[in-house]
Amino acid sequence: MNSKKSLPDDPWKDWVQRVIIHVPQYLSYDGKKVTAGGRQRTVMDLAELIKKKIGWEVLIVQKGYKNFTTRYNNIKVIGFKVPIGVEGDFLFGMKTKKLVKEKDAILYVGGEDAWPFFVRNSKAYHVGVWWDGPYAKWKKLLNAYRTLSLFTSARSICCCDTNVINWLRAYNKKGFMLSKKAIYIPNYADLSRIPPINKKEPGNPFKILFARRFDIRRGTWLAIEAFSILISKGINAELIMCSPEGQEISINEVENKIKSLNLKDRIFIYTNYNLENIYEIYDKVDVSLVPTIWSEGTSYSCIESLVAGIPIVATNVGGLPNVIIQGFNGFLVSPDPKEIAKSLIELIEKETWQNMHHNCLNMRSCFSKEIWDRRILDWLIS
Repeated sequence: MNSKKSLPDDPWKDWVQRVIIHVPQYLSYDGKKVTAGGRQRTVMDLAELIKKKIGWEVLIVQKGYKNFTTRYNNIKVIGFKVPIGVEGDFLFGMKTKKLVKEKDAILYVGGEDAWPFFVRNSKAYHVGVWWDGPYAKWKKLLNAYRTLSLFTSARSICCCDTNVINWLRAYNKKGFMLSKKAIYIPNYADLSRIPPINKKEPGNPFKILFARRFDIRRGTWLAIEAFSILISKGINAELIMCSPEGQEISINEVENKIKSLNLKDRIFIYTNYNLENIYEIYDKVDVSLVPTIWSEGTSYSCIESLVAGIPIVATNVGGLPNVIIQGFNGFLVSPDPKEIAKSLIELIEKETWQNMHHNCLNMRSCFSKEIWDRRILDWLIS
């Protein structure tokens, strides 16, 4: 396929036999299984739907420290040896494009990293704006340009939040027109695995859940600082932190921070929870904390807490305002430890907690995997 070739205009159901999913990382860069984050989970779900519900062949391509070919969940995964950072995107996009043959469709998940070698008339799944953090101006401008290029090349883009859609509308006239290619489908929760919590009021001690990766943008330090304020006010509370090992911030760093604040008997770290067993923790807590500083779609942790009936304190970042209605199923605050602590204290009050718990459960069916599956399938075959 040369650089000017486009996919057919016809609906995918009429001609596609194989879908190539392009993602910067699915397995580790040497082809081993990793603890799945949001993007890996999305790719896994998309691949399963395509293969089992539609019957198309699926190939996943990613970056690698070396060239590799393997199978995971009975789906072929190819790793291309390219530089892992942004400097490798050019080569990664070019190598992926060369794989596309007749009756192949391509689905970009985090597609700006294929620039400038987009296959025109492809589809993309956008996992959220990640460059809304403390990056240099040139980097933000570059990623804005690459994202505009992705939306220009693709026939349709599925977005897990409305943040990038509104960003397009506000960016310039071209972005406003490109936003019409986007559809919004938020992330989901598997209701069969997350029963409603069976409690009538918050517990004593008041248990707060932080089920997130340990890194700065996910608010690890923010959560600990906010919890420290709670304890300084004499509140009987515990913070349960569930995160896999090997993240941006090490377990040792988190433990040292906890020790320095004299909170060792109040904050508990668990690294043995993953996508398969995290559901067990929801009925043990009273509130879920999602203190993102930047780079957030519609957080799985947030949605899963909501469908379990757990009120949420989240920051007003990314796609979180798509899920949390202020004062209804949780609180939306600025990423500031004092504001977070204030909202947590409000949820200790029995009537406030009960009302939000009830409202969370009323939204339960809205975020079911069945709804997500159906909407994604309709989008894929169109």
